[in-house]
Amino acid sequence: LVGARLRTEASAVILDGERHACKTKRKDGVSFVADFIVDRLQQVLAAAGPAHHAAYIETDGFDPEWPLWYADHLVEHAREILGRPDLTVSRLVWALVAADDAYVASDPDEAWPSFYARRFVEEFNA
Repeated sequence: LVGARLRTEASAVILDGERHACKTKRKDGVSFVADFIVDRLQQVLAAAGPAHHAAYIETDGFDPEWPLWYADHLVEHAREILGRPDLTVSRLVWALVAADDAYVASDPDEAWPSFYARRFVEEFNA
């Protein structure tokens, strides 16, 4: 999704000028637009993991300030995907820490990128 242009309309997601119809909702009331956004965020988050590890290869990926690195790395993508040009690095750091706290507390079966992506969509009302 690097460099992609995404925006939403009431009944569609527009990605790089290509329209993806999303006219119905799932049984749980979550729109397919939200699913589309979660999927795109999950892809970006999943790609960021290895990039972070490579940036901190000398410490085998250990970085006590990881939310700062991730937020700086992800902010432009998150702005586009979430349709939030006002999203700041600070707000994204906060969302990453909150998602991580919730992930650790709930011990889910799902991988962290999809868990975080769903939390971001909820937090930023995408």
